[in-house]
Amino acid sequence: MGGFYFFLSSLPFLQFTVKPDISLSSFLDEAAYHTSVAEYEELKAMTADTFGGKKYTCQSAAKFIAFETTLRNRLAVLRAGRMKEDAEKYLKDTSTETTAELAARAAFEESNPLKAEEILYRARFVFLENMESGHFYDFDALALFALKLKVVERFHRFDAEKGKELYQKIQKEIYENEDT
Repeated sequence: MGGFYFFLSSLPFLQFTVKPDISLSSFLDEAAYHTSVAEYEELKAMTADTFGGKKYTCQSAAKFIAFETTLRNRLAVLRAGRMKEDAEKYLKDTSTETTAELAARAAFEESNPLKAEEILYRARFVFLENMESGHFYDFDALALFALKLKVVERFHRFDAEKGKELYQKIQKEIYENEDT
């Protein structure tokens, strides 16, 4: 039951709407002391910015990759449909996860880009939370914490004002290029 009891007990409770008290980098630094080399490398790999391409011994990470693949595939299909393009060239794997499909649809229908991102990140967080049942102090519990931390940390990097400024800049450039 409890290979990581002390370490997991010392970590903060993560909430989607609250900026975390620990960074992913700090978590990984601390994890190096509490995990084997193989476990630490797996934690680093599953929280890296690259997506997929690796097989994980941790079942929770594998399930999350399937969820993320479905989410991205569904968004690709919806966007390709809007642009009247073939989505096949954008699809990865053939995973299906109903909650990911529902989240993709809800985000796609949202007109506010920041709200759409919130829908996607909240869906990721909830999916990870739902997998925590039955994992108390094992490696999956540690992996789920790491993945949730990555999701929350990434979501809290969004800045509405900077996003609006960037959007207006891009929009201005598009209008200027149309005139030429």
